[in-house]
Amino acid sequence: MCLFRRIVVLTALLLLGACVDPIPDTEAMLGAAGFSMEPANTPELAAQLQALPPHRLLMQAPKEKGAPPVFVYGDPDQCHCLFVGGPANYQSFQQFVVQRRIADEQMNAAMMNENAALDWGMWTPPPVVIIAPGRR
Repeated sequence: MCLFRRIVVLTALLLLGACVDPIPDTEAMLGAAGFSMEPANTPELAAQLQALPPHRLLMQAPKEKGAPPVFVYGDPDQCHCLFVGGPANYQSFQQFVVQRRIADEQMNAAMMNENAALDWGMWTPPPVVIIAPGRR
């Protein structure tokens, strides 16, 4: 691959990575982890959605003594819904998050290796030559 094409591909990958919106990715991982998506189409759910900080996964204390905690994620912007799950769903979600981080780190390492493999010779500044006046 010629040098120009490598630069274009690398630049495109960097720009695409910068434009990725993490919210749909988070919601996709929540769904894959088994969280149920509940549209906030009742007054109770709409009030709960408005009370939550947007796009943050929170643990709510159980309503009944001895019941497991409930994990809730609210999206007031795109789907106007709540994602609700239990401890097993939360653990699966955390595994997806770790897998995603590993994949991102591997992609960054591959891009750095590609960048290091490029011949940057024509962009290297010329050597600096210092000519000191001779002593007399």
